[in-house]
Amino acid sequence: MFSKKLKQLRKEKGYTQKQLATLLQTAESTIGMYEQGRRMPGPKMVHKIEQVLELPDGYLMQELEQAQGIDLLSSEIKRRLSR
Repeated sequence: MFSKKLKQLRKEKGYTQKQLATLLQTAESTIGMYEQGRRMPGPKMVHKIEQVLELPDGYLMQELEQAQGIDLLSSEIKRRLSR
């Protein structure tokens, strides 16, 4: 899951949420929401995160797409069951 992977990678690099937020020029609360799965970053932010955490291009994008695919599937199932 994207949120858990982001948190793990941030900690491996030794960054606090505040430090990562500063490097990404965003709010600390935004990083917290990403890590809690309450919010998902857009493609530009994912690319910035990959650069800051020194990850290969597309590494986190795959995680994000998987997470969103699962969320979309879950939403579709709930919608169909509620009919």
